Amino acid sequence: MAVLEGTVQVGSVALAPVEPLIKEGKFTALAVTGAERWFSLPDVPTMIESGFPGFVSDTFNALFAPAGTAPEIIALLSRETRAALKTPQAREQAHRAGYQIVGGTPEELAARLASEIPAVKELVARLGIKLEEK
Repeated sequence: MAVLEGTVQVGSVALAPVEPLIKEGKFTALAVTGAERWFSLPDVPTMIESGFPGFVSDTFNALFAPAGTAPEIIALLSRETRAALKTPQAREQAHRAGYQIVGGTPEELAARLASEIPAVKELVARLGIKLEEK
């Protein structure tokens, strides 16, 4: 809203709520923060393409189960969830909401988390962020 009202000149915002404004010409998208161009805005470059090497910032949702859940239950949940996410209805609804379905495996999720956790830990340490206990 601050960009639309002219209070600020630039903003970094979630894509889903502003995509219609971009398409209506009320917002100018300078770049997207994902590793690849966004499927419905193919003319908008990524931050990497815009001269910021390695700049990737994306969000994701994941399905988790309690530690110790039987492997066969994990496999069943993963298989059925991925099947549901592959349906045209799920993909269409996700696109309308501004999401792109990936639907990976538990192993792919574990690898992603393992790769991101060290970077977040380093950032927290560098910025001196401390847990506030109440």
